[in-house]
Amino acid sequence: MKRILGVSITLISIILYISCQDNVIQWNDPNPTGLSAAVIDSIVPNSGFGKEIVKIYGSGFLADKTKDMVLFGGIPGGVLEASETELTVELPMINNKLLKVKVAIQGSEFWGYWTEEKLDTASQTITDTLDFTFKQAVTVFGDSIYWPAGITLGLNDNIYFIINQLSPHWAKGVYTISPEGEIALLKKTNVLGNMVVGPDDRIYAPNLRPSQETGWISWIEMDGSTSFTKYIRDVVQPAYIDIDQMNNTMYIASLGFYEENTNQVEDETVTEITDIKSGIYEVKNGTSDTVRVADYSRAVSCKIHDGYLYVTQVGNDEGAAVMRNEILVDGLGPNEEVITEYENIYCIEFDVEGNMYFVPEGSKTLIQYNLTDKSAVEFYRDDIVETANFMCWSGESLYLVYSNAPSDPAVSQSDSPGRIQKVVIGIAGAE
Repeated sequence: MKRILGVSITLISIILYISCQDNVIQWNDPNPTGLSAAVIDSIVPNSGFGKEIVKIYGSGFLADKTKDMVLFGGIPGGVLEASETELTVELPMINNKLLKVKVAIQGSEFWGYWTEEKLDTASQTITDTLDFTFKQAVTVFGDSIYWPAGITLGLNDNIYFIINQLSPHWAKGVYTISPEGEIALLKKTNVLGNMVVGPDDRIYAPNLRPSQETGWISWIEMDGSTSFTKYIRDVVQPAYIDIDQMNNTMYIASLGFYEENTNQVEDETVTEITDIKSGIYEVKNGTSDTVRVADYSRAVSCKIHDGYLYVTQVGNDEGAAVMRNEILVDGLGPNEEVITEYENIYCIEFDVEGNMYFVPEGSKTLIQYNLTDKSAVEFYRDDIVETANFMCWSGESLYLVYSNAPSDPAVSQSDSPGRIQKVVIGIAGAE
């Protein structure tokens, strides 16, 4: 009985299988394997900076660029164009490393390597990957520089910057960095703020005194033949300046200060703290009078670009981290929000293509921000200063200053020093 039942079940299974053959769905692997690995013959050039373009020549690539992947070490490059023998690749943001390069194509289980062969330690022939040299894109200047500040491009392509705290190796004053990277003292002085070259080829700088309600704006001859000379006195907490070279109008970003008012309301004492004088001040050509032209909470920098004055804020009560005002004949237009997704941005710069650059507080990443489509590109994550307090261009490189100055002026120099960096961008700065 058991034998008959077993035979019956087997026959039924065979009949069902045959009867269903016409309805079977044939499954195909959407990414079938079996293709041979690609082969790299050469990379031209075989060294470069992040975001530069290189050509990879070889065989077995796929003409659909979305099906080719190129790795530098373990970091992918961007495949921009592809054919069976050539890949156009944008380099990833890698700083100062020698890395192996390999290619993967969809449909192959194997990596594509360089065709050079050599012997391993067991005298077996192996195929080596191609070395690619990422040039040093980030350079650090100085050692134990305490509280560096404003930075600008001056005479003979020298970079000028300020040191605000004495240390065993440095005095307070204005210093230069030569194109060869040598640092030299230009003039002993005491000034705190950014630096801007005016239309008269003098360097202008604000002198912010954190413990005082007012400071001033000064200038110095670019050759260091004078000390800083007071130009505009009694400016409310001047943190940053920029100069409109066309009409010689100066704009001053003021941190302002808080006024405390105590009033008795019935049986209760009410204290009101008001930020009464922060914002943007304007100084017209040929005058030394400051006129407040825009209200902001904790404005820490300002930058003129393409007919607008851009303003950054830190710890602001309202508005965005970056705002802007249209520059008008009789002042500034209304405040407009530009960037809201970052909290504290201390300064910004622009390139000739209109991109904005900044290092948000504590990020260690230089961000290139496209104002048109709001996209952001990160430059050299974790290789950048923690925060950029001051920035300037020199050719296709951007100089960054992280002051690391304490909020309490009484803090000693034993705290951590600041840093100055040069970052190769590959795009020139805006005029």
